[in-house]
Amino acid sequence: MASRTKLPASEEVEMSYNSHVRDIQRGNSTQGDGGIHERDEREIRRMGKLSQYKRVHRGRTIFATSASIQASWQVSLASLTPGLLNGRTAGIFWSFIFTAIFALSNVFSIAEYTSIAPINGGQYHWVSEFAPRYKKPLSYLTGWWSTIAWQSTAAGATFLAGSFIPSLAALFYPDYVPTPWQNNLCVFALVLLILAINATSTKPLIYIQMIAMVVLFIGWLPVAGCLAGLAPHPPFSETVTSFTSSGWSNLGIAVLVGQIGNVYALTSFDAAAHMAEEVSNAGRAVPLAIVWSYCGNAAVAFVVITLTMWSIPDVDAALDSSTGFPFIYALQQAGQRWAQAITAIIVLIAFAGCTGCNAAASREMAAFARDGGLPGSKWLAKVTKSTHPPRNSVYVTCLITAALTCINFGSTIAFNAIISGQLIALNASYALTHACALWARLTGKYRPEIARFNLGRYGPVANVVALCYDLFLIVFLAFPPAPEVDAASLNWGPLIFIVTTLFAGIYYVAIGRGLYRDPSKDIVG
Repeated sequence: MASRTKLPASEEVEMSYNSHVRDIQRGNSTQGDGGIHERDEREIRRMGKLSQYKRVHRGRTIFATSASIQASWQVSLASLTPGLLNGRTAGIFWSFIFTAIFALSNVFSIAEYTSIAPINGGQYHWVSEFAPRYKKPLSYLTGWWSTIAWQSTAAGATFLAGSFIPSLAALFYPDYVPTPWQNNLCVFALVLLILAINATSTKPLIYIQMIAMVVLFIGWLPVAGCLAGLAPHPPFSETVTSFTSSGWSNLGIAVLVGQIGNVYALTSFDAAAHMAEEVSNAGRAVPLAIVWSYCGNAAVAFVVITLTMWSIPDVDAALDSSTGFPFIYALQQAGQRWAQAITAIIVLIAFAGCTGCNAAASREMAAFARDGGLPGSKWLAKVTKSTHPPRNSVYVTCLITAALTCINFGSTIAFNAIISGQLIALNASYALTHACALWARLTGKYRPEIARFNLGRYGPVANVVALCYDLFLIVFLAFPPAPEVDAASLNWGPLIFIVTTLFAGIYYVAIGRGLYRDPSKDIVG
C-alpha cells in the first residue's frame, strides 16, 4: 500500500481507513469505481474525518437533488407578493435579472470551495480551513448561522408546500377560503410524510428527486404556454416599466426592498455541498451540480417570471386573490382548468423540494454537531449505518419545522420574519466564508490547486463580488416592507438574527468553546 501521512486521528479511525484501502485493493469496493472511491476517501481523510455515509449519489442524482431543492421557477411564483407591493411587475422583472447575475459570484465561489473541501459542514468548515487567524470562533459563528439558515429554509419550504394544498382546493371549490389553521394542518401532514421518507433510508429521497427534476424541467413548459398563448396581456413595455412602492418615496429603494422574493427563489444553491459526503467523486460532481442546477433553474425561472408579470392585468386583484397566491390569479386568466392542472404540478415539485431541504438541513446539522458545535451534539451527530441518514438530526429538523409553523397560528408576520432572518443568516455565512477565502489568498494559504473545479485567475474576482453582494443583501433584507411601521409590520428578521447570534456567542463563551473542535485542527496537508 502506498505510504501516506499519518493523521492525528484515533486508532479506530485509522483502522477504518486501512480497511477501506484494503477493500479497494481487493476490488471489493461497493461505491463505484475503485479509483473514485479512493479519491473520495483521500479527500475526506485530508479533512480529518471518517466516512459515515455510503456514497449513493452520482453526478446526475446530486444534480437532480440540488435542482429540485432550488426549484426557482416554482419558488419565484410563490414569492411574488413582496415584489408586487414594492416595485410592481417592473420591479420584479429587473430585480430578478440583477439578482440572477450577481448571485453567480456566490455560486461559482461556493462551487470552488466545495471542490477544495467536499464536506457536509460547508461554510463553517471552509471558514476554519481558510481563516489564517481566529479559526475556531469564526467557524463556530458561521456554523450557527448556517444551521439557523438551513433549519429555517426547511421550515419555509415545507410551509409553502403545505400552503399550496388548500390553495389548490380553492381552485376546485371557489366558495372555499383557506384559513391559517388549515394550512398548518397540511404542513404537519407533510412533516410526518417527510419524516417517514428521510428517517429510513437515502434511496427513497433519490427516487423522489429524480422524478421531481423531470417534472421541474418539463412542468414549466405548460406554464409558459398557457400564460403566453391564453392569458390576456397588457403592453409588454408597461409590464417592464410600471413601478410602484408601498410608501417608499424612492422607487429604487422600493425595488430593492421588494427583491426578497427573487433572492429567496435564487438561493439554497449550497444544498448539494451539505450532502457531499454521500456523493461519489464529490470534489468534481458536487461543484458541477451546484453550478448547472443554479443556471438551469435561473434560466427557466426568468422565462416563467417574465410571462407571469406580463399576464397580470390588475396587480391589486392579484394581491387580493382568495387563494393567497398572485400567480394563481395570473393562471386563472388563462383558464380555470389550466390553473388547476399547473398548481397541481407545483404542489408535486414543492413536496420534493421540501423533502430535499429537510435532508440537506439535517446533514448540515449533523456535521456541525459532529464537531461539537451544538447542544446535544453527540446525539445529533449519530449515524447508525452508512446507508442510513442522521436520524436524530432528521427528527429535530422535522420538530423545528413543526414548531416554526405553529407561529403562523398567531401571526403570519412572525413566520415571514423567520424567512427574512433565514436569508440574512445564510448570506452572512456566505459573506464570512468569502472574506476568509480572500484573507487566505492574501496570506498565501488558499489552495485552489487541489480543487478539481478551479476558477483560476477569476477566483479572487468572484470572491470580491460575492462578498460585496452578500453585504449589500444583508442591508436590504433588514428593511421593513414600508417606511411607516408598527409592531405588526416591522421586519423582525434582523432582530431574530441578532438574538440568535448573541445566544451562539454566549453559549460559545460559557460552554461551546470547551466542546467545539476546530475542524482545521484535523486537516492534513
